[in-house]
Amino acid sequence: MLDAGLYSVVPYGGTLDTCGQKASPLLRVHIQVNHYAQDEQWIPLDQPEQRELRLFLTDGAWPYTEKKLRALGFNGDFDEPRFAGEAINAICKHRAGKDENAGKTFEDWDLAEWGESREAQPPDRETVRLLERKWKTAEATDKKPAGQPAAPPRTPAPAAASATRETNGADDIPF
Repeated sequence: MLDAGLYSVVPYGGTLDTCGQKASPLLRVHIQVNHYAQDEQWIPLDQPEQRELRLFLTDGAWPYTEKKLRALGFNGDFDEPRFAGEAINAICKHRAGKDENAGKTFEDWDLAEWGESREAQPPDRETVRLLERKWKTAEATDKKPAGQPAAPPRTPAPAAASATRETNGADDIPF
């Protein structure tokens, strides 16, 4: 299992499939995982790993899936899915199994950058005032936590015990 994090992957094919009781259509995009991000650098894996992205093709998921397919350079052929073959960033997250898979951990893969970027659009002034009112009301009714105690005074580290020490003749315990 790969660690959760950001990876550089190359899509190389796919399989059309269904999932769940409703047989929801999905495309399993096969990816080769080549590098992982660490300290703002790409580190090559010792051995490339094969994984898959699961892209659901339901009506509700389609607007997102379409953007992801475009980011992957999809050829448009669901019978023989192919992709541009260029590296793209993907995120691996870990998910705990449920029911019969309880106690197991699974990898979930998704594209890191697939949507259109947009500028932040703050809500209208009335929404901001409503949020501020909610915050102030909650703050007024919440019990204020007691302040943190002051940090304890710094004491020097104990000196290393010397090889010869006085024992007062009673025993070897140094107190």
